[in-house]
Amino acid sequence: MSFLSAKAPAVQPLPVAPSDDQARKQARLDAERTAAVEAKIGGRASTIAAGMDIAATEQYGRGLLSQKRRASSDMGL
Repeated sequence: MSFLSAKAPAVQPLPVAPSDDQARKQARLDAERTAAVEAKIGGRASTIAAGMDIAATEQYGRGLLSQKRRASSDMGL
């Protein structure tokens, strides 16, 4: 068998690796972006909820102090 034979098979192109598939890359990027947006939205929601809780606690405390001041002034203390 001679390596210089004219009937040598043509070189076949390599198959596309799944990691190089453009549709999969785009889907992965879309999933990453969606996850990042959802994480930001979740973080904002928890920050808003925590801020509202802190504000309510402070306002409740101020309300109690005002009630005590009014009660003591009404009693003449």
